[in-house]
Amino acid sequence: GKQRGYMVRVEPEETSRVVPFFKAACKRLLADEVCYKVDADEAVNLRKKKKSCEPGVAVGVNECRVLTLARCHHVASGPGFKVEVTCDHTRQRIHFFTDQVIPVAHWLG
Repeated sequence: GKQRGYMVRVEPEETSRVVPFFKAACKRLLADEVCYKVDADEAVNLRKKKKSCEPGVAVGVNECRVLTLARCHHVASGPGFKVEVTCDHTRQRIHFFTDQVIPVAHWLG
């Protein structure tokens, strides 16, 4: 198609926008078919946002914090859950979309 002037669209990797320290976990969730789509928000540098950070958010040098914030439902992508990962002054919210709604008993168990 390049000779005739056609543009070929290549889909980016699902985890291309995920922070490096959590990319392996995202790939594992996709490979194990726990979720079928990963949508990551922009990563935030906590050093630049020190004034707006709430107390108790600091994470040690060798620590990584993973918080499951909520279950969610997107109009186009369907049911899923929202996770916030923090490590080394970087925070990112990642949305994982599943094929079905995960029951609360299975979620907590």
